[in-house]
Amino acid sequence: YKKAIEWYLKSANEKSTLDLDLCYYQIDDEAVKYLCDVLNTNESTKILNLCGNKISDKGVQYIAELIKLNTSIIDLDLSHCDISDQGAHYLAEAISQNKTLQKLDLGSCDISDKGAHYLAE
Repeated sequence: YKKAIEWYLKSANEKSTLDLDLCYYQIDDEAVKYLCDVLNTNESTKILNLCGNKISDKGVQYIAELIKLNTSIIDLDLSHCDISDQGAHYLAEAISQNKTLQKLDLGSCDISDKGAHYLAE
């Protein structure tokens, strides 16, 4: 995953906007932490696709912290990840502070009505 992120950083310097597609890269919570650290200083990423990875609620905490302050990501795909109601709660709190995120995909995650309620508030 670090090679993919390093490639991304190089590409980000060459382009003004960039979609980061790391779908099904076997990214886990540790890798998400690294990725979020990198994205904290990046203002060119518009679409972040992390679907189908091994991201749990712990990893979602890192993503939520990123989303609270990020002003460039408009589309975030976390579908087919190991996210539960707790992760939905972290994301709901982050979204309430974010003004730029327009689309969030959590399809095929382990989110119940309780988690959906967090996101709907």
